Amino acid sequence: MAIYAYKNAVTNSVDFLTEVNRKEFIDGFILHVTMTKDNKIIGYIPTTSSLSTEVLQDSSLKDLENTPIVELSILLKNLENYSKRIIIYVIPLLTPQLSSETVEKINERNWIYIENIKKTLLPFQNIDISLSSSNRSLILYMKQQINFVPIGRNITPIDLNYQEADFFIIPSTMLDRTILKQELDRNREIMIEMITIEDMVLVHRFFGGDEEAKNKDLFVKMQFICSCPIIFHSIFKEKGFFK
Repeated sequence: MAIYAYKNAVTNSVDFLTEVNRKEFIDGFILHVTMTKDNKIIGYIPTTSSLSTEVLQDSSLKDLENTPIVELSILLKNLENYSKRIIIYVIPLLTPQLSSETVEKINERNWIYIENIKKTLLPFQNIDISLSSSNRSLILYMKQQINFVPIGRNITPIDLNYQEADFFIIPSTMLDRTILKQELDRNREIMIEMITIEDMVLVHRFFGGDEEAKNKDLFVKMQFICSCPIIFHSIFKEKGFFK
């Protein structure tokens, strides 16, 4: 059982990190990374940036100096004494229209992307970091190049493939008991993602319905990514799902 905080649009960044640090039941937080036009790896939280992923990827680092974007190496340097887990979403690079010529360029840029993430992470192996992505190629490259952190997969409705990974992140809209039990039997970590209040309602309905004893047994084996971790913890604590 673990709860990871996903920053919402209301809480400012300072309060968010303070809350993550001080609340004992919060086990870490989510960070997004992408690569700029000049191949710099930047860390950001989407709700603190008004810039789209496309703009971030099409800009040089210098172009972004007046935005709430930080090079991943600087961000991790500031988190060297952080003792909880950081789950990094490796955001796929936007690609041009596919052709025989562009496929090779896409693969080359994806390889550079992961190679630069690896170089950035190497000095910070004392921090509990995990990487995850929704993109199959990026996951493959991460598994080939980075052998010192767990590699996960964000499952999406447009790609239901449970390729080999250390853990899976599943949106609340795709909860299925058979799949959850199947992956738990394979000793995979399962993280359920809740970004909106509607997501939390779905999770509450899924685990808090009939046969509560069985649901509770499954619940305690899950991990949860939540933009409202205090509310989530409070709701399920009242049901006896947390000690």
